[in-house]
Amino acid sequence: MAEVQHRHAAALLALSREDAATLDVKHVRVTKLDLSALHASYTTCAASLCQTHALVVPFDPPLDQPADVHRRLAALLSSRVMAPCRLLVAQPLALLALAGMTLLPFACWSDSQAAELLLLPLGGSKDLGVRIFACAVLAHVCEAMVALRICQQLRMGSWPTAAWGALVFVFGYPCLRWLLPMRPLRTSVGKYK
Repeated sequence: MAEVQHRHAAALLALSREDAATLDVKHVRVTKLDLSALHASYTTCAASLCQTHALVVPFDPPLDQPADVHRRLAALLSSRVMAPCRLLVAQPLALLALAGMTLLPFACWSDSQAAELLLLPLGGSKDLGVRIFACAVLAHVCEAMVALRICQQLRMGSWPTAAWGALVFVFGYPCLRWLLPMRPLRTSVGKYK
């Protein structure tokens, strides 16, 4: 069971997030594994109240032999790791990042009074606003490249990879922080499990 939990941590995390309908899932553990289903538990916390939940992933059709579990969980990963758009986009931090990436270029390249008001926190400097926007775009491009690399390491399909890349490019770190725990663990220099 430990090998299954280690090799397929991303799939288990994605399945737990889907089951809980929240991104904030912790302590995913495989509790039982047989030819008909995988049983796991995970914890969700809201403020100071934490609850443990059970997750059952049935294998339909049931597995023929124990060695098939890796192949079946790899298939689950590619089908279930689509970026949970409604959960990611509804985060206050993601909405704030989108608002900043939308309003800052408007303020820098517009001559309206609203644009001047938006630039007041920057001392009214359009030049500084353009520089900040350019740095933000560069940061989002780098974050999207990290997301694409993680998706590639997890051998996700093209649609989940494209969805994660687009979401991270648009929203930045507020979305990337949910993909980072899914990355494969490094076992030695340059090698991933």
